[in-house]
Amino acid sequence: MAPGPKLRRLERLRMRRGDDELVVLRDPLELAEPIAIDASYDAVLDALDGQRTLAQIRQSLLMRGLVTVELADLVDFVEDLSEAGLLDDERFRELWTAAHEAFVEQDIRPPRRAGLLYPDQPEALRAWLAPALPRARADAAEPAGQHADDRELGGARGWARPPVAVVVPHQPPPSIAGPLRRLLAGLPAPEQYRRVVILATDHTPGLLPYASADKDWATPLGDVACDLELLAELDQRLPWLLREQTRLRVSDPIEWATLILRGLWGDRCPPVLPLACGQTRLTTTDGAQRARELVTQLDDLLGESTRAGQVLWWTAAELSHCGPAYGHAQLPEREQVELDDRELLRPLLQNQPQTLTRHLMDRDPAARPSGTAALVTLAELLPSDYDAALLDYQALPAPGDLPGWIGCPSIRFCRP
Repeated sequence: MAPGPKLRRLERLRMRRGDDELVVLRDPLELAEPIAIDASYDAVLDALDGQRTLAQIRQSLLMRGLVTVELADLVDFVEDLSEAGLLDDERFRELWTAAHEAFVEQDIRPPRRAGLLYPDQPEALRAWLAPALPRARADAAEPAGQHADDRELGGARGWARPPVAVVVPHQPPPSIAGPLRRLLAGLPAPEQYRRVVILATDHTPGLLPYASADKDWATPLGDVACDLELLAELDQRLPWLLREQTRLRVSDPIEWATLILRGLWGDRCPPVLPLACGQTRLTTTDGAQRARELVTQLDDLLGESTRAGQVLWWTAAELSHCGPAYGHAQLPEREQVELDDRELLRPLLQNQPQTLTRHLMDRDPAARPSGTAALVTLAELLPSDYDAALLDYQALPAPGDLPGWIGCPSIRFCRP
């Protein structure tokens, strides 16, 4: 047993309130409410590694000149973190178990962002989505502002053929309205596809590289059905796939994907298989092994129908998240962010998926694209002779008060 308290993997956001500098702790699983603490306690948070007692932590902080805190105050601070569910302890496990059991009991995953990030009334939502949905087949034509390198990187040929896969940024649709409209206009009638597999960037911590959930996805425009038959087959072959399904309870990338698909195709939308792709896919030996298991089973079950153009692999992924908004000291120029991201995509667009993982993992972990796990998974599942085209790239400003950039590519993959 670890001798001391251990902080969970949390998001830390710095902010000012008057003359006070604060650190806001946010739980990506949303089991705990955000709390703000004095920024001087940032060093204390770093020291909560589960390997040292509170007395040892206090002495280490004191000797290194980082912060002076009385042991009694440190005890109270850690107890408050535990009660809030922010430590990796029994209190957190109680909260996780309760949330997991409640989610498992649900037949439908409710739209948690409706009324917050997008309208919760159908007519208002349709108007909100309208700029991002295709108006006519002309929207599928080559975008006027296409980058000169796009033909070299991925080729513009084959845009008239039904895609077998797309990469879509997991942004609110109005933020990427033009690129999203052009990409969606290139999709055929929904009857072309027997199912849509959503490979979604997962921002929640988890032990397993992938998670899914056996639930339909509710939207204010109607439900999107889960592919329960396929998921049941996968569950038989991979009993761990539903073990951490509570991660999908807070999956914004999958919520955006199902909302867009419902807005585009309505009742004709094929069933979806949602897969949250986590970072342990790339950072642990067990994650790599389980990833091979999943890819093998998906190829066995869906490889033939993918090559026949009957499966759409919808990948919700982004590239650079850089600048002070994401904890980096400097804000790079937008042009440099775009150049770096285009270089990262080069192996995928040139049909060299075997080098994509190395290309992405060569980056420092703090600068690694947020969508790395989803993109690598897609590359392993694409038909070997795919034809890719980068339809659009945008470096969008990060939301909030701190500056930052989000690299947002829109990519189509077709059969040759």
